[in-house]
Amino acid sequence: MKNAFRKGFLLGVGLARMSADKLSKEVKKFAKEHNLTRKEAEELSSEFVHHFEKERSWVVSEYHRETRMLQRKFRSALASESKRVKAKARKIASRTKKRILRS
Repeated sequence: MKNAFRKGFLLGVGLARMSADKLSKEVKKFAKEHNLTRKEAEELSSEFVHHFEKERSWVVSEYHRETRMLQRKFRSALASESKRVKAKARKIASRTKKRILRS
């Protein structure tokens, strides 16, 4: 399960990287179409990159938060399942012991 989340996260990062490259091309195209100076284009690009990094940072923190939450849930479920299985094993052992003593 953890591996599936990791793959999904890496896919998202890869897509984000592709988006950053595309963004750079689009800013250059926009700058050319709107006669922006090189400095204006760089500022615009910098603003986009800053926003992109902020969003990426948020996605990473959400990924980690969700992963921790899922780990807690799985541990809890595993613990209660383990208790249930142990109780059932004790019951079976008790019945088996009684049958042996009766024989």
